[in-house]
Amino acid sequence: MGRVTKKCSILILDEESGASRLMERIVCAANYHEVKEAPIFFMGGGFDITDERHEIELKKAITENNIKLLLIDSFSQVIGGKDENSSTEMNFVMNRLKAIIRETGCSVLFLHHLTKQGANRGSSAIRAAVDFMISVSKSGDFITLSTKDPTKGKTRDTAPIEFQAQVNFNPSEYCMKHVEGAAAAERLDEDQRFILNYLLSKDNEQSKRDIEKGTQIKNARNALATLERRGYIKKRGGGERCKAYYSIALEAREKVLSIVEPAAKRAVCF
Repeated sequence: MGRVTKKCSILILDEESGASRLMERIVCAANYHEVKEAPIFFMGGGFDITDERHEIELKKAITENNIKLLLIDSFSQVIGGKDENSSTEMNFVMNRLKAIIRETGCSVLFLHHLTKQGANRGSSAIRAAVDFMISVSKSGDFITLSTKDPTKGKTRDTAPIEFQAQVNFNPSEYCMKHVEGAAAAERLDEDQRFILNYLLSKDNEQSKRDIEKGTQIKNARNALATLERRGYIKKRGGGERCKAYYSIALEAREKVLSIVEPAAKRAVCF
């Protein structure tokens, strides 16, 4: 992936994938990279980090196995039914996680889903309590990792970081391959190209529904989010009660024209 890493013991607190499915993925990845042993540990099965008994069990596992990174998948599944939209309840949850970090010296990385509109989900207390946020979006066989806020396009406390990888989930080649430099910036998957071609053909802004109908893409959310993050398109609106509209960014129009194919192979409905 083109990044310097440090080997450490990892504990995966899984309430999302299930042990057999998760193990299958890890074995496939390990086989591809010819890894014989890895310090990866698992917990799960109705775990609640707000339950004192579970918290004690978790701290014990971290200490006994010298865990340096706790990976939680997913946040909403381990908070004991607490209301994500309540700042009081989320402050309580985040304080429990901070206590684990403070008492064990272990870093915590948790996965939290976005809303259907691509916005951050839950109380702002969640975002206020973390040190770092990375958004992950997938379009076709490419994933984009970015430190920019998915709705505001800004980065908290750090210079923006974004990189892209091509993913392959075949059992014999289960891996992610970093897409380098300028190639990453200009690499567009099929859905992204169809969207740009469609918007170039329109003189006015288009809603997500218009775009999906015109390009025959079933769900254009991830592709639209990636194109907006790269500055190819602009979004207007998109609040809870406000429909979002998209158009080619004026300053990126020449760039878009230079990298999209002149004609799309898929039928585009006008």
